[in-house]
Amino acid sequence: MAATIQPLLGILQRVTGLESVFLTRISMGTQTVLFAHNTDELQIVAGMSSPWEDTLCSRVLADERLLVNDVDDRWPDSPASTALGVKTYLTFPIRGADGAVQGTLCGASCRPVEVAPEAMAIVGMFAEVISAQLLREINLDTATDRAERAEALVHKMAIASEIGNLCLEARDLHQTLKQVAKRLEDIPVWRYIVCFRMQAGRPVVEEGRERDVQEQLIRAVLEALGESVQHMHSRDNPPLLDENRQGEVIDELRGKLGLGVRGGVGVLTAATHSDLEGGILILADESVALGGGDGQLLIALSNYLSLLAIRLRDYEQLQAANRELTRFALNDPLTGLPNRRYLFETAQRLVSQAARLGESVVVLFIDLDGFKQINDRYGHRSGDYFLAQFGRRLSAALREGDFAARYGGDEFVVLAVTTGSGDGTEPPLQARQFADRIGLALMGAFDLEGAGIDYKGPSIGAVVWEPDEDVEALLHRADKAMYAEKIRRRGPAPFTELEIRT
Repeated sequence: MAATIQPLLGILQRVTGLESVFLTRISMGTQTVLFAHNTDELQIVAGMSSPWEDTLCSRVLADERLLVNDVDDRWPDSPASTALGVKTYLTFPIRGADGAVQGTLCGASCRPVEVAPEAMAIVGMFAEVISAQLLREINLDTATDRAERAEALVHKMAIASEIGNLCLEARDLHQTLKQVAKRLEDIPVWRYIVCFRMQAGRPVVEEGRERDVQEQLIRAVLEALGESVQHMHSRDNPPLLDENRQGEVIDELRGKLGLGVRGGVGVLTAATHSDLEGGILILADESVALGGGDGQLLIALSNYLSLLAIRLRDYEQLQAANRELTRFALNDPLTGLPNRRYLFETAQRLVSQAARLGESVVVLFIDLDGFKQINDRYGHRSGDYFLAQFGRRLSAALREGDFAARYGGDEFVVLAVTTGSGDGTEPPLQARQFADRIGLALMGAFDLEGAGIDYKGPSIGAVVWEPDEDVEALLHRADKAMYAEKIRRRGPAPFTELEIRT
């Protein structure tokens, strides 16, 4: 613009005969000289500024004049008249698109000057040309500014969309927080970004040399935000602190991190309906408008993270419920041992594995001798109590890798995989030795809630899986082996009563 305006000012100076001709701009109540052409003694320098209300331009225009030849007499209190000795002053307004005065095209002289009407018309024409030029530049600046803001908005929307998709696919909250923090680094306003998780009601930062200061700052920000930190889901409640709410503690901690004591402070929160799970602390060196685009972006991102936290919490609860249902579906509630369904699944897996690897599967079929007499003499409640104790003893007797299940009623099954022993003992003998060891562990004193018995042990049938034998046939053969063992053991009573001292 200087290349156009400066020659025009020289022409106007010669046309008007004034000592100085200059162009000003008015902004925020201040008039500033942009360009000037001077001759003789009066020197108007580019960059000079003064409050608009004190200027000769405002006084001339207020009198609805364009030219005044008696400035010193008319406005003796004028700073320009006093300091510069101005006697003649000419001004034409430069107006913007809304008609408001954006600047002035002025001339001044320390002596009275009569400016001819033709010269005034030329100055007015040039003022209109400058107004048109200024308007074009303003429009261009406005268009450029709008384009830049639109580009920045599109960039932020792209980041928000990417983070939204990330949260939809995420399976781990804290890993996602780190990914979101990394993406936020592409927004220049946020200079300092820290991820944290909540542990026992306190924020924990897992990485970095300044963790103590960071954790203190996060606590201070969360306290300043108060209960609203879990409810930042509306346009009126962005997760930002304005400077008036930060306080001395936050200012001091910002300083320790090498940041200015004033600037934007925010926190993206990942909160369920009742608990804060974690978040991202974000800081800027400059103020960030609470209602601006950055504030709204942070609200959207907090919503994404909170929805993720809620989804993951619901998923965890669903998984826990499914595990509990599976446990009930596959376990016997009285003894805590796997049930018959779980037994068949495990047996099928073990025999398939044995077929591939050349292993042997030992099956013990256990029947509780005398259980009917326990129920008849002490009642079914005591019988259940006996079964529960028996299940615990059986579990304790197993080796790592062994499997025990309640087959039904007073019958139990144990499965074990063997690859042979170093002393050459054959699998059938190994099976019998295993059955004897388990049988010994299941003998002894049992407490039946006030009554006590000395149990002589169950009958145990022991067999070894034969290649190509299916699970049902294997269990049936083990059941027959148990009955053979029961017949062999018939004789003494299966238990004797014990004296219970209270």
